[in-house]
Amino acid sequence: MSASPSKMTSVTPLPRHWYLFFGVIEPISVFAGCIYAIFFQEKFYLEQVPEAFAPPPYTRSIFGTPSVKLDAAVRMVLAQLGSCYFLIMLNSALVFYALRRFVKDPVALENILYYLVFVLGAADWSHIGLTLYILPSPTPRLSNRAPNGMDKLALLLKPSSWNSLLFGNVMVPFILVCFRAAWWTGVGRDSGATLRTKSKTK
Repeated sequence: MSASPSKMTSVTPLPRHWYLFFGVIEPISVFAGCIYAIFFQEKFYLEQVPEAFAPPPYTRSIFGTPSVKLDAAVRMVLAQLGSCYFLIMLNSALVFYALRRFVKDPVALENILYYLVFVLGAADWSHIGLTLYILPSPTPRLSNRAPNGMDKLALLLKPSSWNSLLFGNVMVPFILVCFRAAWWTGVGRDSGATLRTKSKTK
């Protein structure tokens, strides 16, 4: 006896809530970064390094607002970064949609998703690692010693030293990694032997 349509749709490693997260919510958040990097370049540039970690690379206008002039090379790099965000957005939105719609074998779908989720997670970790590595160590104010990694760590442990972009570059990818790990371990979805058993009963 074949399974009913409702039963068949429940046999999937990518149920609706996981699809909405990976294929809708995450691409929207990445698209926001794309818009920020391309169309708000001065603000995006200035927020890369919070003022607590290094003196700001700008002067203030007579009205007290930050003033910075980006050269063509910096604008090009930021625009290309925005283009990379756009690529990631399209990849997540369209690939997850295509997999959910066209891959009917749940076991095959799970195997493909393992690779895809791993790639996205590896990119998250590299993004976090490079951000923290390049983030400068602040110059100590009360001594003449050279800055070191402990000064950076002390500031990272103070939420008041962060700005919105540092949060977006570190905490957002970390949250994504946690969700990817949850999917990887089978939280909120059919997985492994369950998929094989249910697929054989169709």
